[in-house]
Amino acid sequence: MCNGLYPLANRFSIEGYPSGIIDTRAYVQNYSSDYASDMIKSVVEETRSSYPAKTGIAVSSTVSGSQVTVDVDVHVKEADEYTVSVFLLEDNIFAYQNGQGNNYEHDHVLRMSLTSISGDDMTVVEDNSVWSKTYSATIPSAYEISNMKVLVFVEKPYGSREKASGVYNVIYGDYGSTYVDNARSAALGTTVEVEYE
Repeated sequence: MCNGLYPLANRFSIEGYPSGIIDTRAYVQNYSSDYASDMIKSVVEETRSSYPAKTGIAVSSTVSGSQVTVDVDVHVKEADEYTVSVFLLEDNIFAYQNGQGNNYEHDHVLRMSLTSISGDDMTVVEDNSVWSKTYSATIPSAYEISNMKVLVFVEKPYGSREKASGVYNVIYGDYGSTYVDNARSAALGTTVEVEYE
């Protein structure tokens, strides 16, 4: 577990795993996988319809030995005070899982945060502009770089808009004044072009 995870878990009042927070707005409990999947899809659709994306994200990363460099371009339709988070995740980690034994495959495990764990401020003063930043890190030898990917997400303030909370059996907590406006992920060493989705 990444040491920085504790503030993130505190933000969302996570007391056990697995737990699912969708778009930093809604908590999906540990239901059957089919039911939880339907709930997640419904929350994502609720976000899309209630808060159309104001940003698009392009990500390019390079790896040289244990050094990783991540270039992030956020295309912003609407000037505002955003936050951006850049995480490195790892797949194919085989370890103990309660009820599954010692050789359970864990995917999307947070290994490193290249920003503050709660995101870095991203002030945008002009509509239809591009915010760019480069992040770099040294990957510890215990991590398998070929199984890693970068996740970038941008949060936007609700502002005066009412918080949507219409999906049955989802817990809408007070997780702060922002929601996930957009997110992109890509394997380390690859590029994804800008997408407003």
